[in-house]
Amino acid sequence: MDGVTCDFELALMKEFKRRHPDEPYISIEQRKGFYCSKQYEALKPELGNYVKEIITSEGFISNLPPISGAIQSLRWLDEMPDVEVWICSTPLTAWTHCVPEKFEWVEKHLGRMIGTDFLRKLILTKDKTIIKADALVDDKPEIAGSEDPPLFGRHVVFTQPYNKYVDSGDRLDGWFKSRDEAELFVSRLRVGENTYQ
Repeated sequence: MDGVTCDFELALMKEFKRRHPDEPYISIEQRKGFYCSKQYEALKPELGNYVKEIITSEGFISNLPPISGAIQSLRWLDEMPDVEVWICSTPLTAWTHCVPEKFEWVEKHLGRMIGTDFLRKLILTKDKTIIKADALVDDKPEIAGSEDPPLFGRHVVFTQPYNKYVDSGDRLDGWFKSRDEAELFVSRLRVGENTYQ
């Protein structure tokens, strides 16, 4: 969800600059590594705590903007025969606001699309390896957990600046610009071709 359908990085950078205008910040293009707080801690130890305060604050998750093209792309996928779209997300460990706000975000941006109630298709788990699916589209390049190999079929890495240098066979560099692109992506998944765009 974060980093695939909603723009966590953009929201974090804007809020960090707003709350701490005199502190150094990391632009989206400069982000390296999955965990943003670690990169900020490397600049100055207290900056990591500032990041944690922001991402766990009330309203942060529910107000994340959608990633460009995400909502329409999910519509196209959801309309395809024999394709079932679920939202799978890992809540923050400090989950007080995060968990209910993920539901708020889904209701606000996806709600009931084309007869699909995405609130019923939101899975929150700390272990994505237990999810049975043909494919998992995720911004985290390595998914580890209790199942090895994971129960999901293919791991498609949704490209973000912090993962673009990680070697990955399957990638999605951005959301689809047309229904035809969405159909091509699904057909490549089905026949076992590389999804890299």
